[in-house]
Amino acid sequence: TFARNVAAVRELFGKLSLPLSRAALPFFAITPPSVADTTALAARLRHRGVFVPVVEYPGGPQPIYLRLTVTALHTLEEIERLAEALS
Repeated sequence: TFARNVAAVRELFGKLSLPLSRAALPFFAITPPSVADTTALAARLRHRGVFVPVVEYPGGPQPIYLRLTVTALHTLEEIERLAEALS
């Protein structure tokens, strides 16, 4: 379900010490230290079957970052694949 998936990704981000918003929103920013690191991580995730787009958004946490959106259609297996790819 949607709430289960958001909670699972929030738990994952907590374990990996990635920044979390205070609200339990389905949007997560992954902010590597540089543009090169951001694009390299996006490529590594894609190679492992996880699509997390690179975005440039005014007012975002950085000029360029990865924006993960969790939905009710994601499976726990996909979230586990994300965890493995980020570890």
